[in-house]
Amino acid sequence: MIQTLGDVANDATSIDIRPEVNILGVLKYLNYKPWYALAEYVDNSIASYLAMKNLTLNIEPLAIDIVIEPHDGGFISIKDNAYGISIADFPRAFKAAEVPPDTTGLSEFGMGMKSASSWFAQEWRVRTSTLGDPLLRSVTFDLDSIVQNNTAILPIQLAPASPHAHYTIIELSKLNHVPQGRTLTKIRTHLASIYRKFLRSGDLTLKFNGEKIAFPEVEVLTARKHDEPNGPDLIWRIDDIEVELSPGKKIRGFVGIRAKGSTSEAGFALFRRGRVIQGSHDETYRPVEIFGRSTTHVYQRLFGEFEFEGFGVSHTKDVIDWMGYEDSFLASLRDELRSRDKNILEQAAKYRHKFLDIDERRKIESDSKLVASVVEKNLAHTVNSTRETPVDVGALSAMLDARPVALNSNLQPVNSTFEVRTNDDIWRVSIEAVLDDLNSEWIDIGSAVADVDPVSGELLRRLHVRISFAHPFVRRFSSPSGDSNQIVLAIGTAIGIAASLGQEANLRPKALVRLLNTVLLGSFTIQGE
Repeated sequence: MIQTLGDVANDATSIDIRPEVNILGVLKYLNYKPWYALAEYVDNSIASYLAMKNLTLNIEPLAIDIVIEPHDGGFISIKDNAYGISIADFPRAFKAAEVPPDTTGLSEFGMGMKSASSWFAQEWRVRTSTLGDPLLRSVTFDLDSIVQNNTAILPIQLAPASPHAHYTIIELSKLNHVPQGRTLTKIRTHLASIYRKFLRSGDLTLKFNGEKIAFPEVEVLTARKHDEPNGPDLIWRIDDIEVELSPGKKIRGFVGIRAKGSTSEAGFALFRRGRVIQGSHDETYRPVEIFGRSTTHVYQRLFGEFEFEGFGVSHTKDVIDWMGYEDSFLASLRDELRSRDKNILEQAAKYRHKFLDIDERRKIESDSKLVASVVEKNLAHTVNSTRETPVDVGALSAMLDARPVALNSNLQPVNSTFEVRTNDDIWRVSIEAVLDDLNSEWIDIGSAVADVDPVSGELLRRLHVRISFAHPFVRRFSSPSGDSNQIVLAIGTAIGIAASLGQEANLRPKALVRLLNTVLLGSFTIQGE
């Protein structure tokens, strides 16, 4: 039989939770996020598993199963197959702020299970069986009763168990904080992010509401250097970064460029003892010294992971204690990323993909509809007032081309079409945003062909404005968030309308500019404001 602390059955039937009883009543006011509160249980399970792994090599991987039921006041259960809580450990495990004898692992403050359980719920129960112990032990905490009655002694319920069994089950009820809706999805993604190293190694299997959790690895950019169009493809990741800030204080990790940018998930994850402390999922660490402003390409492309050695963390284990070294680290890291043969900061800032990704397309599609709706509301007023203003100038140099537009499309263009009735005619305007034709002109305006509407018999003017979002001009000055899309679409549409009106009046180029200013003022100002 394996020798463990639980070899000898102990018939203790109670535990003393003094003198910190009153602490439990205020723990529900901690500033926890639900994924970090649940992480306290996972930390304890991992610490218990690693202790058991040191005793024997013949054990299965750690399995943790978390279930959250948001209905009827809420219920949470956390089950694991780790070593369990031995009877020798009971006095410390159930007493707040009792530091464990070994503080080098993930369980270090003696508060995790107690603080997370008291934050989540008014009632919680722990059932545990340790390897080699033939007894199952259960302890129930009713916080309202404990605080009101100043309870110091809690009973331990005993039941027979297999000496080969080893597990802990924690059940929380009467929840103070009931995770539901989108929070459940965020819990799943954050837990996968926080424990990605343990999941990668195969030491941990983690389930949430019956589904196995996996961390989606980031695809690294493989591409030529931004200034070497004919150069070889390179993998844009640096793996051997190491910064020693003082004896015993070291940070090591990697930095890469995402193949597909993300304004929410790019950034650094900061680890300690194999577990993410800062930078989980969409709460990544993005210091301005490295990433710049949120509108830059670096902000949405750069990612990385760093393991901290010799640093402390907050008691909720969601903030690194930099101990005054943050600025020094960032300066060293910035120099490191710029000094390599592959200047990863420059590449992240200046490299441009040939095609827009699907998220950019959705943004352009939405902005195209918005611009079209604004022009539709105001075009009749603008055209009518412009036609009523005489312009004494000569012929307009040809800028309108009725040639058919040929598309080489991997991403279908976005089209927004609307019809407006003016005093003299009907305008049928089509705004087309082209996403992938790098050889196209930035703007292409089809002649505003006038004919007779077959239904109404009225004069019909057709105008087609084609704007390329893959043009180098747009790609050079656009922001990663797509905030400039509406400006590009609005200016392009205004140029098309002005050119059409200018053709009608035979205007010279300088007059066309004045007309453009008039259209910009009229078509994009909501009447009545």
